[in-house]
Amino acid sequence: MSSSMDDNIGDNVGKNQIFISHDSRDRELVHVIAETLKRVSQESVRVWFSSDESTPTGGMSPGSIWLDEIRLQILKSKLMIVVLTPLSLDRPWLSFETGYASATEGCNVVPVCVGIDKKDISFPLAMYQCYQLVDYESLKRFVALILAQYDIPFDEEVVKPILREAIPKLIQAMAPPYGMETDQEEPTELAQVKEHIDLQFADLKGRISALNKKSDSGELMIPLNSFSYSVEFQIDFPLLKRTVYLEMDPDTTVQTVLDNAYGMLANHLKPWTYLTCWIIQSRTSGRNLVIREIADMVPAQVVFTDGSKWKIMPLKRPWNGADARSSLFYGVE
Repeated sequence: MSSSMDDNIGDNVGKNQIFISHDSRDRELVHVIAETLKRVSQESVRVWFSSDESTPTGGMSPGSIWLDEIRLQILKSKLMIVVLTPLSLDRPWLSFETGYASATEGCNVVPVCVGIDKKDISFPLAMYQCYQLVDYESLKRFVALILAQYDIPFDEEVVKPILREAIPKLIQAMAPPYGMETDQEEPTELAQVKEHIDLQFADLKGRISALNKKSDSGELMIPLNSFSYSVEFQIDFPLLKRTVYLEMDPDTTVQTVLDNAYGMLANHLKPWTYLTCWIIQSRTSGRNLVIREIADMVPAQVVFTDGSKWKIMPLKRPWNGADARSSLFYGVE
């Protein structure tokens, strides 16, 4: 890159641009992210990504040399968002762009995950704080961080409608999976062990009480993780099949998970239709998650354990009490 390129940057370095590193096959997803950031910043932040075709000035300039254009746009950016999906996770080009940004003074790197577990991120991106984008709390934290980088006040009441609207758009814009996984039949012994573990969920009242009980050593009988982790959910609707990951923080409740699941499906479902039109099911045991009046009191980490896998699916008929024997049935006196 010539010195004249550096000279042309001048005072533009670190002003108001965000660079989004991505795989071009994720352009629709990146477009939703970019439009959301523009709206929450009230157009005070410019977002640049190479596959942008939404405006005449977006994306690669006609006749430009690809490598020089990428370097120029990174130099003009205060922040690089790296969009990690099943399509882009192992693409070497993202590693090049990230490496160049991390070596550029005044350019911070923020990876985001859509459709992958944070544990699947390899070095060096694994060093950075990463955000999931398909649930409200994670998206809110991500947006608050971005706005803070540009000294823009974060007002949740103002941005909440924008974030709520963005979540189902993000889900819809995700590249469909190469094929929904078919859970293979497991050996009988292992299936019995997992079934035994799942059955322990049934006595939820006792487990919740135990959270507040301490052993003789002063430790909690059933301690929650002091850290967050991601749990895999398959959305298995006729017109929407996606694999997403939701964050389970120590203060996340089962109701929060239900709210986040509905938020992803808001364009496909009416409100207040859980157990009548749709349900969450354990992919290990095939048992349904049935919650009554205490969903906001149940820590999500008690139910959605690290490594567990779940399915969000439509119901052929409303759930009723006769189905309880095949369900994780909570909140029943």
